[in-house]
Amino acid sequence: MKKLFYPRLAFDGIRKNGRLYFPYILTCVCMIAMFYIMQYIASPECLEYLPVGKTMIPIFMATGSIVMVVFSILFLFYTNSFISRRRTKEFGLYNVLGMNKRNLARVIVWETLITAAISVAAGLFTGIVLSKFAELGLVRMFDGRITFDIKILPGPMIVTSAVYLCIFAALLVNSVIKVGTNNAINLMKSEAAGEKAPKANWLLGLLGVAVLVTAYVIAIANSTYAVAAIGAFMVAVILVIAATYMIFIAGSVLFCKILQRSKNYYYKPDHFVSVSSMTFRMKRNGAGLASICIISTMVLVMLSSSSSLWFGCEESLAAQFPREMRASVHFDDIMQVNNKIFDLFDEAVAKSVGKYGGSKNVIASKYIYTPVYLEGSVADAGYDRSVISYTSKKIRDLYVIPTEYFNSQTGENLVLSDSEALIVTDNCTYKENELTVKLEEKTLRLSVKAVKKDRDVKVRTGANDGMGRLTVVMNDPFTAFAGIADTVKSEEEQNTGVYSYRLPVTYSIDFDFGNAPESGSEAFNDMMVEVENSFYSMLGNSIRAMNGGEIVNVSFSMRSGSDSNDEMRYMYGGIFFLGIMLSLVFMLAAVLIIYYKQITEGYEDSKRFEIMQNVGMTKKEIKKAINSQLLTVFFAPLALAGLHLCFAFPIIRAILVSFELYNLGLFTVTTIASFVLFAIFYVVVYKSTSKAYYSIVSG
Repeated sequence: MKKLFYPRLAFDGIRKNGRLYFPYILTCVCMIAMFYIMQYIASPECLEYLPVGKTMIPIFMATGSIVMVVFSILFLFYTNSFISRRRTKEFGLYNVLGMNKRNLARVIVWETLITAAISVAAGLFTGIVLSKFAELGLVRMFDGRITFDIKILPGPMIVTSAVYLCIFAALLVNSVIKVGTNNAINLMKSEAAGEKAPKANWLLGLLGVAVLVTAYVIAIANSTYAVAAIGAFMVAVILVIAATYMIFIAGSVLFCKILQRSKNYYYKPDHFVSVSSMTFRMKRNGAGLASICIISTMVLVMLSSSSSLWFGCEESLAAQFPREMRASVHFDDIMQVNNKIFDLFDEAVAKSVGKYGGSKNVIASKYIYTPVYLEGSVADAGYDRSVISYTSKKIRDLYVIPTEYFNSQTGENLVLSDSEALIVTDNCTYKENELTVKLEEKTLRLSVKAVKKDRDVKVRTGANDGMGRLTVVMNDPFTAFAGIADTVKSEEEQNTGVYSYRLPVTYSIDFDFGNAPESGSEAFNDMMVEVENSFYSMLGNSIRAMNGGEIVNVSFSMRSGSDSNDEMRYMYGGIFFLGIMLSLVFMLAAVLIIYYKQITEGYEDSKRFEIMQNVGMTKKEIKKAINSQLLTVFFAPLALAGLHLCFAFPIIRAILVSFELYNLGLFTVTTIASFVLFAIFYVVVYKSTSKAYYSIVSG
């Protein structure tokens, strides 16, 4: 019997405090289940049902697993503190009744062991069951092979158990240290200790507002292109998190003080008790509200961006691959290029695909590409890349295309003189009347006939990396730019064929086959290999011969739209799947924080409401006061999260552009839908948890 004393005492403590422990254990179960599912999805046994792209999913799931571990550590320590705070009086009573700190430590050890055993066992069972649904959903997304057998994989089970048992061990050590460093009197008085009315910290509140405004300015100022947006986004996120905590900790107290000064609002039964109660606890609980706000913002950002990528996948693919196939040749130096080489490329493509019905619906694109440092009207293609970073706001991607290609793509009838140019801008502006392209000591000056925006004139060139882009349209760009690139080569360059920086040229042909096998089939793959080998052998030997045997830095490639479709779907689908998984975890965390706030504040307010009932306050008035308090407090995080999302919208869109997602309407719809759905979920949680608060304060 003596051996079972501590386990029984620990089990009774958990059972009697079920209102605290049950949500905590449920959260542990869900986190363990989610972590197991990520490990399961990344396993070879699950990936064998997917057709292709088996390298992307493990990378995404590994990233998600790391996020899960870090978040689990932070969040479980955070929620465990709520339970510890409520149990201190109980442990103080045990101490007074004769239990020393070693005995209390034994109780804590058994409580942790019981909690860990239930959580890990239930979490693994739930994960095994739900992993099949996750697998079916993933296979369905990627048109893989569907099976209905449930697999129990030892590897994911061992990894999951080891990770979370280590977390529980750390929680145990933390709890034992807390009890060991307090005496019986402190433990008994921990809940009864009064708290002075906090002062409104104007300095901290104003600093929080200033930091938040700074974060918003950074987000808007760096929303032009993705390279700058990605780095700025992380800085803005850190500032937003810091500002949110400062505003809620200081601003919430200030807000309560303002409400107290409003006599028409404060001196009413519905508001008097609630506002006075909030004033005393906002100093401590403002951090909880800030945590809810930050988690809500994370959920909204993940859902809106990942769903936009997934639902816009087909559109992004069509923008990159308008035809079934793409054959490309890339020259590192414009000096190696002439019209005969372009004709040879056309001939090689035509012959290599002739066996399969020839090329149909051809779209040919020729362009010069180089990044430039734009200062006014001067675009320096030879700027020092060791000094000026690619992320500089003055760096632009410069594409130069022939007038004939522009007219064929747009259906326009643009007529230019040899010294004129049309400029098409994307993610940037250009207001000068001329453009001077500079390479070392040589320049090419063009008169700007007109400037148009990319959204009005769609011309396909290279992949968009989210940088500001200038597409220059002129009559004979290859002859004109060869004039400024014609610099003297060193003897070493002549011998090796490896030149210093030159202007590269790309020529691509997008086309459909006349009678090609079904895309993605084995026959289609065999055809691809045959055509590519034929293409390489014809073009490679001919180009070298045409250049007098000189080494030519040229690369060939042939890709099918179906292969790119698979790659893109797996990447975007993996992001979408991971976004859903992490959003569920973060939403669960938000629920638990809200619940524990309701429980903790319910116990803190119960004495106040008991006194008010003794002096005549009715149950109906208590409900009104509770609703007033909860509406005042718990919807503030949602409102601020919505504000964060609004200011994050431009910079997130800039990042999505680097994924070839240009559909602003789609991103807008998914963002609004994500906020509405989350707001509904938030209201449901508020209604559910407010009942727990009412049951405590009403007795």
